[in-house]
Amino acid sequence: MGTKVIIDAGITEVNDVPKYSLYGHCTASGSLPDESIFLLEIVDPDAPEDDLLYRVAQISDLVVAVGYGKNRDQAIRDGVSYWRSAQFANYYTDVEVAARAKQVFQDEVNKLVSDYATYSDQFVAFSVEVEFPNSTVAATDALKAAYDTTLAAYNTARDTQEAADETLLNAQTTLDDTETWYERRLNLEASLDVRVAEVNHAEALYNIFLGTGVASDADWVIAQIESFIGAYDSWGSGVDPQRNSLEDDKNNFSAQRTKALSADISVIASYVTNLSNLKADIVTLYIPYSQANVTMATSAVTTAQTAKITADADVTARYAAVEAAYDAAKAVCPDWTPDTPLPAQP
Repeated sequence: MGTKVIIDAGITEVNDVPKYSLYGHCTASGSLPDESIFLLEIVDPDAPEDDLLYRVAQISDLVVAVGYGKNRDQAIRDGVSYWRSAQFANYYTDVEVAARAKQVFQDEVNKLVSDYATYSDQFVAFSVEVEFPNSTVAATDALKAAYDTTLAAYNTARDTQEAADETLLNAQTTLDDTETWYERRLNLEASLDVRVAEVNHAEALYNIFLGTGVASDADWVIAQIESFIGAYDSWGSGVDPQRNSLEDDKNNFSAQRTKALSADISVIASYVTNLSNLKADIVTLYIPYSQANVTMATSAVTTAQTAKITADADVTARYAAVEAAYDAAKAVCPDWTPDTPLPAQP
């Protein structure tokens, strides 16, 4: 059967003033030595009702040799200001304070019962003769071995963390490079598109002037000269050096225009083709730097960041386990010094 305590919390009047009351009464000691688990302070020897709850008893308070007695009158005769009672009553003017006091009171009773069980079951011994080596030594060795095991796991986690750091750094560098060169590729493609448009425009203007169609400027000039010569022939004898020179100039212009049509226009068209081919070559050259590669590199960074967060959390948890194992071994063997010292906190 466990320790049982009646708890009564409510409102009452003290000297005609409403107060929040907290009453506790231990009715079953359970594994404790007795029910007197509340340490009261004697304020006025002649006024027991003024005694105050000092705290819930601790293990040392229950031990006869060093603790406090259960008899108030005996405590007064011995000149002691504290005694152990099975019950107490406290009063509060603030409900929040009263509520916290109630929770603390329950926590402290629970702690006393738990601590006393550990004390009586695992610690206290009266002139026990122990033959060594025994299981206690084995247990100590196990605690030391546990430290080595947790330390090895921690070191592995640190290695994983360093690898995660490097992977994240490389992934971020790759993403930065990919984004940079992809932007350069787009800028170069856009620039080539502008150049192609410019050459196409030049070709169009060249065709407007030299084209074979009736609307071309060159055709118009030739037609005007031929019309003038025709009119001149109808007026004159047809023998005129200036007229013949004009006709020679017209024929020369026509020949040069034909030559330009067959050569220059073809060259301009080839420029357009060459620029288009250059753009295709650039796209091929910059294959590693595309939107798909940017997306892939971004995904790699996200994956690396997740792995880094996981590795960091694992290192923190592993270090906490190392600390706990170290403290546990030190608690039973204060002089123990591990072969590998406790590492600094990461």
